[in-house]
Amino acid sequence: RASHTAPRPAHANFLAPMRRTMAAAGVALAALLVCSMAPAIAAEEEEASPDDPHAILKEMDANKDGKLTYAEMFDSVMGEDDDDGSEEFKEDFKNRLEKHFKASDENGDGFLEVEEIRKLVAAFSADAESEEEL
Repeated sequence: RASHTAPRPAHANFLAPMRRTMAAAGVALAALLVCSMAPAIAAEEEEASPDDPHAILKEMDANKDGKLTYAEMFDSVMGEDDDDGSEEFKEDFKNRLEKHFKASDENGDGFLEVEEIRKLVAAFSADAESEEEL
């Protein structure tokens, strides 16, 4: 007895290469997605710039309330430094921080939020640039 198999429909031959192409396209799409996400993943892994207001807030916000006080900033920078040689720096930093903190605190609430921290950083950077010119 001869086995009788139904002939393959014409569209089956047409779909086979298309299925292979779609599978390859899926692999290519997945690779493209992974490659497009790589810069974002790398950016998260890199250390933030020391001038980044978000990084400054994260580092200095002692009570984690999402804003900085003058005391949090001063204490974070000065720490437990009792070195006698740093008195000049400490006094200079204190004067600049008082001046720039007040100017950056736009709403006058005594706290700096991210945008206000950005202004404070710009003010300190402008000071540093003007000193370099001297």
